[in-house]
Amino acid sequence: MCITSWTGCSKDDEPDLGDLSLPADYLSQTIWKGHFEPAISDDPEKSEITITFFSELGGTYLLGDENESQSTAFLYNLKGRVINIRESDNDELDGFWWIISISEKEMILSNNPETPSTQTKIILTKVL
Repeated sequence: MCITSWTGCSKDDEPDLGDLSLPADYLSQTIWKGHFEPAISDDPEKSEITITFFSELGGTYLLGDENESQSTAFLYNLKGRVINIRESDNDELDGFWWIISISEKEMILSNNPETPSTQTKIILTKVL
């Protein structure tokens, strides 16, 4: 006996997160909080970070304590599993970030996933 099951998908469904190929608007209008783990740092403490993606093209981030930090604006584009961030104020997040893991509520980014000893990671939890 053989049982066949068919399922349907609407275009509004979440993308298949297993393949890590995300549509360009996937991060739009979301807020993520977590910590920033630089590869080389004088401070062994992990810095808090909040990243807000306002649209498909831009957002802001706060690095450090929310009461003592200033928001930094950035432009970005998401292609597949790579986020290219271009900043105007400084270069903490400037460059290419690979999404090495993502679920509906968590995301891990790395700027150098092929060399773990020199990679900076951002471990995030979705707030909105």
